Amino acid sequence: MNTLLSRQIHKFLGNIDTIPKELLPLFDSISEAYEGFDKDRNLIERSLDLSSKELMDVNQKLRQEVEVRKQAEQSVLEREIFLSDILESIQDGISVLSPDLDIIRVNGAMEKYYAHSIPLEGKKCYQAYHMREKKCENCPCLRALETGELEMEEVKLVNKDEVAFDLELFAFPILDASGKPTGVVEYVRDISQRKEAERKQVSLLEQVMKSNEELTRLAYVMTHDLKTPLRGISTLTEWLKNDHSSEISKEAKTKLEQLDIRTQRMHSLIDGLLAYTRLISSPCKIDAININDLIQDVISSLDLPENIKINIKRELPVIKCEQNRMTQIFHHLIQNSARFIDKSAGLIEINFTERPKYWEFSISDNGPGIEKKYHDKIFKMFQTLERWEVSGYAGIGLSLVKKAVETHGGQIWIESNVLVKTLSDTY
Repeated sequence: MNTLLSRQIHKFLGNIDTIPKELLPLFDSISEAYEGFDKDRNLIERSLDLSSKELMDVNQKLRQEVEVRKQAEQSVLEREIFLSDILESIQDGISVLSPDLDIIRVNGAMEKYYAHSIPLEGKKCYQAYHMREKKCENCPCLRALETGELEMEEVKLVNKDEVAFDLELFAFPILDASGKPTGVVEYVRDISQRKEAERKQVSLLEQVMKSNEELTRLAYVMTHDLKTPLRGISTLTEWLKNDHSSEISKEAKTKLEQLDIRTQRMHSLIDGLLAYTRLISSPCKIDAININDLIQDVISSLDLPENIKINIKRELPVIKCEQNRMTQIFHHLIQNSARFIDKSAGLIEINFTERPKYWEFSISDNGPGIEKKYHDKIFKMFQTLERWEVSGYAGIGLSLVKKAVETHGGQIWIESNVLVKTLSDTY
């Protein structure tokens, strides 16, 4: 019998053994009802316990998901703020376009360029930026969408104040994982100052070329006009020395010799000035030149002493250069080396080194060398280490060499006291 029922019977009816037998079936039914109730209650309690635990678990998961979502939303917001700060900090215009050329986003610089069309977002780029109803011909953004590669174009902008700007537009395609363009980023830069500088540079270059032409004509006229009286002085000096030799004193003859020497020097200076003028004014035509052949032609043109030997260390290259200028470079350098060699067996060596971006040529000799303090002086016009009366040279050759090297974008220098190198960029 159910424990609870037994206690109740004992409390109200006394000992269970005293209960009439006729009532026992009734109490057994009641006991079974109690037992069934207890079982149902236990089952319900267990069900409630399980449901509560499941609800707590679900609630905990929901809280975790909400927290994750909040963190994700905060991260997206922070990224959006970070991206916006970057876009606004860029001083050039940036515009993000859809594949249909709808303006999705712009930065502040872009709004300044096209303030007359604000708001920009939501419009077609050709409507907002170019005041057109149809797509632009040769549009760099359309080309970028078609090719999937960077495209560039220079465009003109006239703002609401009718002030014209030169803009440089770069169209960067936005590609998905498969490489298909899904949009375009326009990057717009104001190049008005650069274009104005280019226009001034072109104008200045034209003025310089015109001035050079005038100076060249002036130099030719001056050299002709200066040589004419010099020839007269030389002729008169020679006539006095030959026809009146017995009538003039020894001192007068010495002075006539000095006059003749100075006249010859003036001739040399004028010829050097004319050669320099021709160098800087002649057109620079770049061709592929075999330096081996050029050197052989130079050696053949020079009347070198028999005691001078020229040794070309190895096969010289074919380079892109201006032939006449390169000929002058090697002509004067070889001539200069041969001129000052003081050995009975003179040696001039020619070599080269191929650098990543240029050729480096060297000409060395076994002459006395040049002191370091004169390394810069010898490349200046009309500068010599000896007086003209002693050397007989006007000091033009190496200045011509330096100018010819520089017109090729190169440099020339002396290493130690015997080696002269020329460095010439390739074309």
